[in-house]
Amino acid sequence: MWKERENRVRFAQSQSCETVSLRSPTFVAYPCKSLPRTIMKRISFAFLLWLIIFSLVILDHASAQIKNEITHLINAGKYNTAISNLRKQAKELDDVEQLAIIYSQIGEIFYEYLHNYPEAIKAYRKIVTLDGVSDADLILSKIQLGNVYCRMGKYDDAIKIYQEIVNDYPASDFSHQTAQRKIANIKNALSNLQKQQAYIQNYANTDLAIQASFQIADLYRTDLNRPQKAIEQYRDIVEKYPRDAITPEAQWWMGQLYHKAFHLKEDAIWAYQKVIDNYPTSSFAAEAYFQIGRIYESQGRYQEALTAFNSIITEYPSFWKYPVVFKWQGVCYERLMDYSNAITAYKIFVTAYLPDADHVRLGDIGKYGESKLKISTEIEAKIRKLQIALPKVEWEKAQELTKKGDYQNALPILRKILSIAPDSQYAQQAKKELKRTELLAAIQRWQNQIDEHPQSLAAVIAQFRIAETYEKELCDYQQAIVEYRKLIDEEQESSWASKSLYQIGSIYRYNLENNNAAMEAYQELIKKYPKSREAMMAHYQLAEIYRSLNKYQAAIRAYQEIIAYPERNWYSGDGYVDSFADAAQFHIGVVNYENLRDHKTALLTFQKFIHDRPSSPRLAAAYVFIGLISEEQKDYQLAADSFENAVDLVLSSNSVQVSNLINEVICMDFGGSEPMTVLKRLRQKLEQINSSKTPK
Repeated sequence: MWKERENRVRFAQSQSCETVSLRSPTFVAYPCKSLPRTIMKRISFAFLLWLIIFSLVILDHASAQIKNEITHLINAGKYNTAISNLRKQAKELDDVEQLAIIYSQIGEIFYEYLHNYPEAIKAYRKIVTLDGVSDADLILSKIQLGNVYCRMGKYDDAIKIYQEIVNDYPASDFSHQTAQRKIANIKNALSNLQKQQAYIQNYANTDLAIQASFQIADLYRTDLNRPQKAIEQYRDIVEKYPRDAITPEAQWWMGQLYHKAFHLKEDAIWAYQKVIDNYPTSSFAAEAYFQIGRIYESQGRYQEALTAFNSIITEYPSFWKYPVVFKWQGVCYERLMDYSNAITAYKIFVTAYLPDADHVRLGDIGKYGESKLKISTEIEAKIRKLQIALPKVEWEKAQELTKKGDYQNALPILRKILSIAPDSQYAQQAKKELKRTELLAAIQRWQNQIDEHPQSLAAVIAQFRIAETYEKELCDYQQAIVEYRKLIDEEQESSWASKSLYQIGSIYRYNLENNNAAMEAYQELIKKYPKSREAMMAHYQLAEIYRSLNKYQAAIRAYQEIIAYPERNWYSGDGYVDSFADAAQFHIGVVNYENLRDHKTALLTFQKFIHDRPSSPRLAAAYVFIGLISEEQKDYQLAADSFENAVDLVLSSNSVQVSNLINEVICMDFGGSEPMTVLKRLRQKLEQINSSKTPK
């Protein structure tokens, strides 16, 4: 945000010399009377122009120095000194844009680092009251004011400040839309908060209550912007339900909030370490190690950072950020002047992972948006020497270990081959085997942990991850079913067993295309664990299977079972909220319309759907169905109104409504997936309906 504002100021200064105000008393031109007037004017103008350019360079250089000083103070944790320096600078300025930047920096320090929200409000209020402040600075300061009010739990004040933006700018303006969306998100979140609290009371000590508690924490963390409340809620889950499947994630979010929201690095390390200690086989343990390593690296504690990164490399070879760990390992070895290990780490990253890395992974090393060639060149520039080895011998060692099933020891050898001889035939073979060996090494390690502590929670999680890896990574579906069944047969942990049964059903349905076996798995899940979140999802899958088998009444009954459960919502983007219940209620209408041809019931169902679910991502699709039914019933006015509403939704939202239109209303040929194509088809349909309305 600071950079954006600085760029705007510099752009304005560069447009015209006339816009620059020279306030320094030292900038005085003394005329030379002995020269002709025209020459003197030219010299005076040239001298003045030179003074202006010189002053801008000096001011820009000074501004950069001040910013670097403030950044250094913040990184050192000297927040009060930074604020004092900024306030001192503000007293010496009367330029509105520069003052807006200063007050914004002060507000951000109070908000982000000191968490002194009343002082943050004062700083942002100063921007609002500045005479001549730009619209951009005014809007940004009001948005930040709303964020601060939310952080304090003053949602009415936040809504009020956002409403000012809504009132001051037209509906087509991005600022208006942003503020409107923030208001809607807050109101929806507060409403959802009450629902989740009711679920906790009505389903006390059940899996549904735990899920509701977690959703409350998520609401505080996101739309309600109350990280402290979120931490308290996550901590409550961890303390009350230490063995639940969702608990590792709750503990991890505590670390994230301490780290990212409060910048309390030691507290963050403590919370992340709890994930590692209590849930070492959870997927969040590797992420916790990664964040600990990054914190230590940023503090210059490189040996401690290496301990964390090396733990990921040895214990979590299937971790999704695994590739970038080698880059950070190389940084730490380099800073410790251990160049040999630094070269090895850099080479692994450059040769094994960088070619296939996406932009998200590059963002994890601070290189988002940069070309892979540039990144490779920078890393290669650090390398001083390269250890040469015999690739053939190393390949034979790896092959022998693989035959014995010793994947953990075969794995580093494959990487070594890729590092020391990337152009050899053995490196090509090693690269082909690398991913599979990483996954089998992970399975081997999890199996060792199960054998060592068979009755522990770690063993339960490890068993699930073995099955999950066979299913999603190795695509060995039969073996995945065998591994999932181990959790179900032992029945040590119901939440993990219900997850396993659901995965078995999904494998049979989507991968093996065996509907009968899938139905048996889903029905077993509903019978054994009726109050689990997976039972609700199983009802949905059964409904879809019944529908595909033309058992429409059975499908409707299964959809109705879903609606009876407490809703489990997720955000589809642009303020829309989706759930299995949303899809179920919608599909009841679809079955009545498309399959049973009961248009009267379908119409009532879709009308109730629109009334009950104003934030549904399927609103446009529901309006289209109402329009189609009304057209068939010759109620052309209702048909036209419905298609108009669908057009408005497509125009005002992102691709959420468009994608659901295409996926759900299969009886219409939209001729493509682009919003404008869909819009064109809707308008054509609307024209047809309007022509039917017109008397001939």
